[in-house]
Amino acid sequence: MAITLQAKSDAPISDAMSEAMHVLHTAADPRVYVRDEIVVDEAFVKRVQAIAAGFAKGTTLKLAARKIKHEQGVVLRVEGYPLVIAADSYDGNGGAIDTSGSAGAAGKSGFKGSPGKALANSTPGGTGGHGKNGDPGTSASPLTLVAYSVHDLRLIAEGGAGGHGGSGGEGGDGAEAIYGKVDRDGSKGGSGGDGGDGGVGGDAAQIKLYTAVPTHSVELHGGGGHAGLAGLGGKVGSGAGVGPTPHEGNPGKSGKPGASVPPEQALLRPGPWWAKARATLASARWQWADHRTRAESTAGAWKATRQRRWWSSTRPSRSCSTRRRTGCASTSMPI
Repeated sequence: MAITLQAKSDAPISDAMSEAMHVLHTAADPRVYVRDEIVVDEAFVKRVQAIAAGFAKGTTLKLAARKIKHEQGVVLRVEGYPLVIAADSYDGNGGAIDTSGSAGAAGKSGFKGSPGKALANSTPGGTGGHGKNGDPGTSASPLTLVAYSVHDLRLIAEGGAGGHGGSGGEGGDGAEAIYGKVDRDGSKGGSGGDGGDGGVGGDAAQIKLYTAVPTHSVELHGGGGHAGLAGLGGKVGSGAGVGPTPHEGNPGKSGKPGASVPPEQALLRPGPWWAKARATLASARWQWADHRTRAESTAGAWKATRQRRWWSSTRPSRSCSTRRRTGCASTSMPI
């Protein structure tokens, strides 16, 4: 799913930005979400997640708007889908965009060993079951934000932690001695089961942030998932008597941490920033332009049509004869 952000019609940067979105009205892409303004609240987060669920994992979603603002502290959480966002203004309001992976499930603990039996030849308690290995954490998805200005926002693309290894099961209790017509010996407890290994942490994904003005209170987090802890060995079952000497189970091995990925952040001049926005949105830039065209008046639509040419490609701004008459030295439209 792609979502597109829209720029203000009364600001030059917004005009150029809205241009970036033209080709998508003819064949609207459901992976692209375009609005004039987007308020990121819990309802919007659920909506984006529902849209994402309609596509295979790994599908890139795009959001574009002139202005995006989070409700206080709200986190736009999307897992398993690369996310591309473009906006003139992005106000995180203390919230975050999070494409991190999930933590792996912990391994199940081993079962307790079977109890010993007092017989003519008494049997000791059984060995405890081995703990299961923890599941690996899932990897994060790439996150790209191209916004003219950004403040009070956290960008997170961390790997999920590996699951904790399951503990080994306790050894079964030995049988108690029986005294009577026929004495029966007691038995020792069973050995503990081995602990499970910790899961491997998921890999981080790259965060890309491109702005045209310095950011304020913006944090980027792209660490690998923590290694899953090893499961503990099981304890020895209680009991005394016949049978081999029991021992505690061996602990499992810790998992390995996921790989961290350094973020890419750049402060660009307005021209290169618009070029980056256009390249990042690719064909989705036209959907944004069409959205603006439909929303504006006839005069606004003419303005958007003119701006589209800036985004589609560099092209002559007017004929050579016109340039000669006006003294224009430029050979292409500005971006």
